[in-house]
Amino acid sequence: MKGKTTMRVENKLTVLSILCLSLLTMSIGATAATIPEIAAEFPNVSRATIELTVTIPSITMAIFVIVSKFLDSIIETRKITLVGLSLVIISTVMSLVSPSITFLLFSRALLGAGIGLFNSLAVSMIDFLYNGSLREKLLGYQNTFQGIGATTGALLVSLILMAFNWRMAFLIYLISVPIFILDMMYTPNVNFKKGQTDDTVAGKLSNSGLKKFGYYFVLLFVLMLAYMTINIKSPSFIADSGIGNASMGSLSVVVMSVGTIFGGLMYGPLVKITRQYTLFVSVGLMFTAMYILSGASSVFSAFLGIFIIGYCFGLYVPAIFSRALSTMPPRYSNGASTVLLIGSNMANFLCPYVDKVIDSSNDARILFLRFGILLTVLAAWELVHAFKLSH
Repeated sequence: MKGKTTMRVENKLTVLSILCLSLLTMSIGATAATIPEIAAEFPNVSRATIELTVTIPSITMAIFVIVSKFLDSIIETRKITLVGLSLVIISTVMSLVSPSITFLLFSRALLGAGIGLFNSLAVSMIDFLYNGSLREKLLGYQNTFQGIGATTGALLVSLILMAFNWRMAFLIYLISVPIFILDMMYTPNVNFKKGQTDDTVAGKLSNSGLKKFGYYFVLLFVLMLAYMTINIKSPSFIADSGIGNASMGSLSVVVMSVGTIFGGLMYGPLVKITRQYTLFVSVGLMFTAMYILSGASSVFSAFLGIFIIGYCFGLYVPAIFSRALSTMPPRYSNGASTVLLIGSNMANFLCPYVDKVIDSSNDARILFLRFGILLTVLAAWELVHAFKLSH
């Protein structure tokens, strides 16, 4: 029996304080629209360096996700979370007054470090504090909050850039101030080492548990490769294939984020119906979307496929985290979340290179088709796996 049952927290503000952390975890790319204006202000800086202002937070975030894992053994989670949010606030102020590209890069690196400190905790605290249908529902909401953060952030940046300069776009991260206050007041202190029962066996790792966890790690890695492929390729695909213009292409990222929001909201009710077949349904929808995209002849069909991919992201992420964390003793929940997040970041980083291996012709339709075939095989495998779980 998991130790979390002794730390059940029903307070709605506590739930909100934990979920609000996820508003920031996918917001690091929301300022991509600032690149042209930054390039104009710093004409002697290479484009690659300027693009680092968007990507460098991912690097430091991955590093500090690991740092957070080591800290949770000596510092309680609320303190780690508040330090992370403090770094986000400091980074925001620094970005607003950046006098040089070097200063801006440092401030953006600080942003990633801050988010990295609480990134895995946004999931593992839910796993540790809650169980049953409430846990499943909150994991779905956690993904929804990520989608809301990404979508709202991108839209606000676009609106800010219409009226102000690029520095003001970083104002979106001031959402960290009310989140800091909320977490300081309502987020509980959690010590994962105490999250075990008196039965010492419950606190030990088993070979079967590690094998199951490994399966979900690989599954998440492959699905994230497919998701990131669409995230990266869809804007240029829509414009280059002639089915839409550049504006329609840039809108595809918003469509995907909206799909993620709906997927996260539907996860709780859906898992009650599909149960152990939830991942099969998600992968099945993903390969269907890939086939739609590979043959898309209009903006509508392309957006439909992109929306489904985003919707599936809102389903498979909480499903995999829920399944994977259930194979681990509660004291390892934050460590397990960290490993899964590292795998997800690895997929994000390796995506362009894997895409080259899958299709070297740079034909997006062929790439989508081959991913569709790969996901079809994966869906068949997951169907067999789900059938074994039910018998």
